[in-house]
Amino acid sequence: MRRPTALRMDELGISGYYVKPLEWSQIAEISIHKDYPNNGFGYLLRIGIKLADPDAFMKGQTLWQRLNMRHLARKSGFHITIRPILEQEVSFAGIVQQAKTLQAAAAEQAFEN
Repeated sequence: MRRPTALRMDELGISGYYVKPLEWSQIAEISIHKDYPNNGFGYLLRIGIKLADPDAFMKGQTLWQRLNMRHLARKSGFHITIRPILEQEVSFAGIVQQAKTLQAAAAEQAFEN
């Protein structure tokens, strides 16, 4: 059974099935990366999220989630990855661009306050 892919992004942050709620200020980088499977054949595109302070975020996670995040960070350089989403519905590039726009707007709003 495949897990559902659900992703929410708004002016406050990002969350979904694969992403616990994160505020934009907690995200250092969000981009597309290539994930090479263990068999070495081909690759999958994923959305990768690097956290600004991974240790603070991990305090609220289960042991399994913390281990998984550390493994992902060593393997890919990203603490959280979002699995492939149907390209017909929306592209990764579109999602990443929207996320960067929302993150920039949140940073600007925080600066004004």
